[in-house]
Formats: sequence, structure tokens, C-alpha cells
Amino acid sequence: GGDLDAAKADLEKLGIDLTLNIVGFTLAGAQARAPLAGLAGSTGGAYLRAQDGPSLARAIVAAATDRFPYRVLGAKGETVAAGDAGDAGAELPAGTYRVVVQAGADDISLEGVAIARGADTKLRIVRKGDGFAVER
Repeated sequence: GGDLDAAKADLEKLGIDLTLNIVGFTLAGAQARAPLAGLAGSTGGAYLRAQDGPSLARAIVAAATDRFPYRVLGAKGETVAAGDAGDAGAELPAGTYRVVVQAGADDISLEGVAIARGADTKLRIVRKGDGFAVER
């Protein structure tokens, strides 16, 4: 019965920089989810749904994940670069690579990442369902 907009305004007045990732467990209906999703979104966070134990575990891990270590693999599967998403990246020779990102408890990968000579290639990590994906 609380006022989510007032709570958000109170936090802003106090100068609290807060990102809310909210996990809705077994919430049925858009009327129950919409205010929570709106609150999460207004802070730059995400609303994640969970309907059972396994999806709850995945959603909690996804909500708490804020670091994404990555590895770039060469043609023979060898690691040719590594770091954390958002760092300065790596300079690689032209070629085709596989990128593997540790996203919480999961490794997600993107095959066939082409690097052209003299060009930057940027990938991004996005929320997808109750987990993450790597996109071009």
C-alpha cells in the first residue's frame, strides 16, 4: 500500500544514488508487476520475473551481477585476450573470434566475431529473460 513514486523522490532528496533490480516471485498479472517494473526502470535497474525455484535462483543471480569478465578465443580455442566488460578492450589482429562472457553463473558466448584491420568492434551485454546475452 506504499507510494513507490514518493519513496523514489525521498531517496533522490537524500542524494542516494540507487539502482534497483527487482525480482517479482510468482506475481500474477500486469497490475502487480507494472509499478515494480516502473520503479526498477526509473532507477536504471531491471524487473525480473520468476515463477518457480530455478527461475528465482537465475533471476537473483542476474539481479546481483554487475561484473562481466570476458575471454576472446582464437581459431584453435586458445585465449588471445581477457578482461572485464567496459574496460579499454584489447587490440587484436584481423580475424574471426569467439567471445565468452561470464554473466553470473552462466557463460554466454558469441561465435564468429569478425575483427577488421584498423576498425573497432564493440559488443554489448543485454538482459534477456532472466539472464544475459552478448550482441553485436
